[in-house]
Amino acid sequence: MSDDELVASGIRYLDQHHTNQPDLAALATGAGLAESVRQACSAVTVGIPARKAR
Repeated sequence: MSDDELVASGIRYLDQHHTNQPDLAALATGAGLAESVRQACSAVTVGIPARKAR
């Protein structure tokens, strides 16, 4: 999936779920990103710098 497709997927997800105010991990999952990216998003959400979450 190209970067443009990932961005479009994320925008569609936000458009469909904006009333729930999804966090970064939910957005990453909804956009179809890899598990490692979802884990990094979760870590950032709780305040752990992404570079330390790996």
